Amino acid sequence: MAAIMKRAAKNTAVLLAAVRFGTLPVFLATSVFTAICDLSFVILQRYNRPRIIKIAAHQVQKKA
Repeated sequence: MAAIMKRAAKNTAVLLAAVRFGTLPVFLATSVFTAICDLSFVILQRYNRPRIIKIAAHQVQKKA
């Protein structure tokens, strides 16, 4: 009986949190956060690409 009451209390807390925060604001917040995290890797890749191409070309010339 106590386990059922604990589970019910936990489910109620989750339900209240979902009602309070809603799904759209949570979705938007996590989407923006994820986009910002991914953007850092996009920037790194964009500005390192020419350097890596130059290094690869130099290594090909060295082998030939």
